[in-house]
Parts: sequence; C-alpha cells; structure tokens
Amino acid sequence: MSKAQKLRIASLNARGLGASSFWPKWKEIKGLLGRDRIHILCCQETKLAENRLVEGKLPPVEASLNASFQLWAPAIGTSGGVAILCTKYFKGEIFYFFADSQGRWAWIYVDMAGERFLLATIYAPSQLQDKCSFRKSLPANIPECDKLILIGDYNTTTDPLPREGDRPLYSPDAQAMTVTLAELGLQDAFRVLWPHGKSITWVGPGVRKRSRIDMAWLSQPAMQCLLDFNIIPVVHSDHKMITIRLAIPSKLHTKPPPSTVSGWVFTDEKFRNLARQHWQYWERLRHPDQPALHLLTAGTEALARLLKQAVLTLKRARRLTAEAFIRRATELGDGPLAEEDEEEWWTQWAALRAEWNEWQLQDAESWGLRNKAQWTAAAERMTKIFFRRVHEKRPASVMSAMQPPFQSNGPLADTTPDVLRLAHQFYAYVFSEEQHWSEEQMQTAPAESIWAKITTRLADADRRELEEAVIEQEIQDALADMP
Repeated sequence: MSKAQKLRIASLNARGLGASSFWPKWKEIKGLLGRDRIHILCCQETKLAENRLVEGKLPPVEASLNASFQLWAPAIGTSGGVAILCTKYFKGEIFYFFADSQGRWAWIYVDMAGERFLLATIYAPSQLQDKCSFRKSLPANIPECDKLILIGDYNTTTDPLPREGDRPLYSPDAQAMTVTLAELGLQDAFRVLWPHGKSITWVGPGVRKRSRIDMAWLSQPAMQCLLDFNIIPVVHSDHKMITIRLAIPSKLHTKPPPSTVSGWVFTDEKFRNLARQHWQYWERLRHPDQPALHLLTAGTEALARLLKQAVLTLKRARRLTAEAFIRRATELGDGPLAEEDEEEWWTQWAALRAEWNEWQLQDAESWGLRNKAQWTAAAERMTKIFFRRVHEKRPASVMSAMQPPFQSNGPLADTTPDVLRLAHQFYAYVFSEEQHWSEEQMQTAPAESIWAKITTRLADADRRELEEAVIEQEIQDALADMP
C-alpha cells in the first residue's frame, strides 16, 4: 500500500498586492511557498478592484508560481478582495469554483488522490454591523461538503479574553462567530491541536493590539486528515501566514467481492430443483485428479451464474406481465365510450382487477415479498383509475327526446314540454283502471274475472287448518327454524 499524499494549504492577509508594493511582498511570499512546498495559497485583503482583475493587469502570479489555476474575488474600492492560487506543487484537480463579487469569500472543490475537499477562504469585515450580516450569510454562501476547510482572516478572535474571577470572558462577537461555525460543523484546527496553547497571527499598531484572528476551521472528516498547523512570521505584512498539512490516504484497490445469490432464491421449489440438477450434472464432469475443494468452488461459481441468469429471466417475465396489465388497463381507458357499453366495460374492469390481484399474490409468494416495491407504481396506476370510476359521482341521465309510448309511428317529442306531456300520459295510464266498477261490482266482478280462472284450490281440511288460531308453540317452532 502506497503512502498517503500530503495537501499543504497556506493563508495570508497580504495587506494589498498593488503595483507599488507587489514585488517585495511577492518575493517573500514565493520564498515561503517554495520552502514549505505549499500546494494552495489563500490570500485576503488583496485590495485589487475589478478593473485590475482583467487580462494584462493581473499581478504576474501565474507565471511566478508556474500554476494553471487562480481565482480572484475583486475588492470594493481599496477594501477587501480574496484570491485562491495554486502552485506548481499542486497535482490535484479543481473541478468547480466560485467567488464573491464583494471580495469577501471564494471557494473551490479540490480532488486529490480520489478525495474531494471544499476549500473556502474568507475575509470578514471589521465593523460590527457588517460582521453580523456576514455571519448570517456565510452558511448560505458555502456549499455543503463532508470535508470542508474554511481558512482566512476572521477579524475576530475566538480565544477568551483575560479572566475575570474564575471564568474566562468571551466577547459577544466571538461567541456569535463560534456559534455560526459550530452550526456548520467546524472546529478550530489550532485549538484542536493545542487546547491550551497561546499564539497570535496579527500585530496591530498598539501595544495590546495583537490576537489570533487568522484561523483555519475544519469539518470533522477533514479534521481527521489534519497533521499539523503552523504560524509563520511575514516581514511585509502585519499578519502572519498560517499553514495546515493534511494527509490524503491513497485508495486501496481490491478485487471485487465474490458473487452471491439472494437467500430467498432457495425457498422457491423451481430454483431448488435447478440447483439439484446442476450438482448432479457437475458431479459427472469431475476429473479423477481434480481436488474436491476445487470442484466445489468451481461448481458454486457456476451455480451462482446459472441462478442469477434464471432470476434475471424471471424478472423480465414479471416486468412484461406487469406491462401487459398496464396496457390492458390503458386500452380500457377511464370509462365506456357509450352508455350502452357501460355494463360490458365494468365487467372487463372487474375481470382485469381480479387477474391483477391473483397475479400479485402469486408474484409475492414466489419472490418472498422482495419485489413488491418494484410493482408499486404499476399497481397504483391501475388502482387509481379503477377506484376513481367506482367512487365517481355520476350525473343523472338526461332525456333529450321521447317516443310516444302507445304510438310507434307517432311524432318524436324533442322539447321539454312535449316530453313531460308524454310522460304524464304514460304514468296516468299505468296507474289508472281500464274498467270503472261500482262498489257493488268490485265485490263480485274480481271473483268472476280473476278467482274463477284459478284452477287449483285449497281442500276443506287445509282451509280449516289455516283458519285456526296461531298458538304459542307454533311461534316458537318458527323462530327456532329461522336461520
């Protein structure tokens, strides 16, 4: 296994890279980069406005570093501006990058030895009000990444102030910045390596104006790759250069795992028979000099290939069956085309639904419920169409025309008054008597016209039995015989 590669990153507040001060500063910076073989340099406070970040006016950094990548975020006037510069020692790949138009931050995605990092550099404002807005927008401006490195000039120290009593004091600004970085899942690299260490990265004009405001905060996966953190004095800046070194482990290339077959396959009788036939045939192929272990290993590999091919074929058949059901459902559509076809349409739907349910049960039993999720979309498609039709509130049928009920050749009624008139005539005839009888005639006429035509009559003994009073025992017997 090869040794892990190293990724060296440096950060420096350059305090301006204008034409008047560029060469003295750059000569010192280039010497430090070459001495420590730095891969990527993050610069803050370049003070280069947008009109300077054009071809022909850029500082001659690319030729000096012999690098192929540089990312500049312009300054606003003479304030701010950041840059990310790759040196000739960098052998990785930059596959995505972005820079702030206000010159406060920039980030790149780095791919090195198969490991991907998000490297972001920031230059935080010095005014308290601007710091608040910068902190609020920082999580939205930095993409999510497992291995995140946030390095630069924070213009805030997260170290405690001198103690007051037994408790260290933290400024409100430091507390707010610490909370923001903690929400991003980041840790201070210096403080992780030296929990109680003291150091400074910036020296101001006053005696007590010194603090550690240049920092590198790393996510937990990136922190696991951290090897060391260094602070290097720089003559031509009131800030010191900070460097971090990370170990990029080389990927271990191994052979693919042995081929396996899902256990549910052997619960199916078809596959068990296939395996039994395979071993019977494989035993006959054994050479007399072939070791038993070699025979077993080769036979198992061949059986795995055979079973996988059989499973694949069965999957294709299942998929074709599901597609056939969907095609039949699509051909039936959302409903009958004509009202007279409605009964036939529902009969076909019911038959299709029954076939689908039966096939699902057989499929689930064959596959041990493992492939149910694969057919969920197909089942839902059929179910939605079916139950939409079942629960649909159908409007009442509209009668637009009516044939006279008692005149086959009569004129067709196609207006509402004419349809109502024919309907009234029809029901008036249905519920009216053809013959008008008096009360005396109603007592005798039905016997002559109706009862006289009934040939089967009750015997006298049956008539007497029916006319007898119902007793309690008969009621109990009738209740006992009820289902």
